[in-house]
Amino acid sequence: ENEDLGEVEDVVMDPKTGNMSYAILSHGGFLGVGEKQIAVPWKQLKVTDTGDTPVFVLNVSEEVLDNAPSFDRDSWAEIDNMEWRNTNDSYYQQHSSN
Repeated sequence: ENEDLGEVEDVVMDPKTGNMSYAILSHGGFLGVGEKQIAVPWKQLKVTDTGDTPVFVLNVSEEVLDNAPSFDRDSWAEIDNMEWRNTNDSYYQQHSSN
């Protein structure tokens, strides 16, 4: 719907394959206060080239991101937890419009 849903803060790469696993998106809050860190599966994103800066497109509503699994920006342990990853990935598969 052409909404700015957040900013890509980081990416997570699978060290075994070298492929991107997740884009870490900061979402919500105001001026950095109350933002959630969300691990969006890389395969859910589409990249568009608008010239100077690539734009990542995620085909979900803001409400989906509001309710998405998140993690503490100071603790990335969830990203290494296979159960959390499965839950996170399943969430996006259920809510994806791709």
